[in-house]
Amino acid sequence: KISQFTNDRPELRSAEENEPRQITGYAARFYDGTPETEYRIGENMVERIAPTAFDNISRDVISTFNHDLNQILGRQSAGTLSLEVDDRGLRYSVPIDENDPDHQRVVAKIKSGAVSGSSFWFSINREKRSTEGDLQVFQLDEVTLFEAGPVTQPAYSGSSSELRAEAAEP
Repeated sequence: KISQFTNDRPELRSAEENEPRQITGYAARFYDGTPETEYRIGENMVERIAPTAFDNISRDVISTFNHDLNQILGRQSAGTLSLEVDDRGLRYSVPIDENDPDHQRVVAKIKSGAVSGSSFWFSINREKRSTEGDLQVFQLDEVTLFEAGPVTQPAYSGSSSELRAEAAEP
């Protein structure tokens, strides 16, 4: 099964004055008990991401806009995509290439507010199924990650988009 989740806001930022601006965001958020961190896949079914889901990221992951393989933004093996797992979830970061038209189109869409979320593309290696009353819960314990990046139609209700200027605080 190959699935897509959306989550959290992509941002444009620069951590230091001499560093390039970046497109960054949480492609996936771990379930924390709130509806914003679970994906409703049916009337009585939800999918949740466990903190172990990304423990073994070993593929050459890419970043695209809207999961479109023709709009690649970055790639791990090229050094143009960084992935980090922290206590909130899976964070991605792509340095903005001022000469790349795909980057410039995505930057403009984030600035305008048209891009409202982030997402990831994955296959499930291990999941746990349980019930909570009449709710079926599918917990993703381990996935194979293929892609992470900004999207226009986030599935999570807590997902949104914003722009941060180069000098803005993180």
